[in-house]
Amino acid sequence: MDSACMLLDSDSKSYDNIRNTHLTNRYNNKVFITPPWKQIYRTDDERDQSFEQSIEVYQRLAKWYKEHDYDVIVLPKDTIENRTKFILKQLTD
Repeated sequence: MDSACMLLDSDSKSYDNIRNTHLTNRYNNKVFITPPWKQIYRTDDERDQSFEQSIEVYQRLAKWYKEHDYDVIVLPKDTIENRTKFILKQLTD
């Protein structure tokens, strides 16, 4: 889904195909997203975005999911254990 969102600016037919496929073949309506968190943010060989770019990507993804009627659930900035508990609670409610 994230990839489909990142094609939003594309004017190609592939965006429409990807979008339609994702919207008609949902696994679950709940989507967990993690907000940018400056205190733990790091770059590496796989994540080469600046923190500022990560904010833009986060905002774009959140908007895309909401516009396509997903239930966007933002993970709290908390310990791994508490985040895990939060996710499990969301899945059982």
